[in-house]
Amino acid sequence: MPGLAAIVLAAGCSSRFEGGHKLTATLDGRPLVARILGQVSAAPVEDIVVVVGAHADAVRAAAGEGRWRFVLNPVAADGLSTSIRAGITALPSTTQAAMIVLADMPGVTTPLIAALAEAAARNPGAIVHPAAPDGSQGHPVLWPPDLFGALATLTGDKGAKGLLEAHKARVLALPWASAEITRDIDTQEDLKAFLARAE
Repeated sequence: MPGLAAIVLAAGCSSRFEGGHKLTATLDGRPLVARILGQVSAAPVEDIVVVVGAHADAVRAAAGEGRWRFVLNPVAADGLSTSIRAGITALPSTTQAAMIVLADMPGVTTPLIAALAEAAARNPGAIVHPAAPDGSQGHPVLWPPDLFGALATLTGDKGAKGLLEAHKARVLALPWASAEITRDIDTQEDLKAFLARAE
C-alpha cells in the first residue's frame, strides 16, 4: 500500500513488569521491541516511527539500527493518546494511511501487517483492524488520512477507542486465526505465558 506508515508505540514506563522494562526483555533471543520492529520493517510499510518516552535510551538501544526513526514523547506519562499524537504529527504530508502498532504485542507479525494493508487498499477510507477468532478487536489498527487530525487531538489513556466507536460504520474487521493479536505483555507472567503458547 503506497504511503503507508507504521507508528510503533514504545513510550510506556512498564511499571508492572518486574525486574526491568518489558520492551527490553528477551523473546526468542531478541529484545521484544526489536522483535516487533523486525516484523514491521519486513512488511509493506514505507515509514516507521517509533515513539519513545520513559526509558527512551534503553528502548532505543534494545531496538537497534533499522529503517525506523525515533520520536520522543516527553509527556508519555499523561496517557497513550499523547504517544499517538506524537506519532501522527511526525508523519510527512504524503502519508496515505497510518497503522498504530503497540510495541508490547509479540503476536503482531509481518503477514498480519501485510493483510491489513491489502484490505485497506481494497477498501479506501476504511479503518482496518484484525478480529480474533472470538470476534474481539485485535491490533494493529490502520487509519485513513482524513482521520489523522482527530488522532492528533486525542486525550487521556484510552488511545483511539472512542474514535473507533465514533466511526464504527467505517470499521473493517479482518478475521484472523490467532488470538495473540489481542494479548500484550505487561508482566513477567504474561511473557512466560506467551512463550509457553509459542512452544
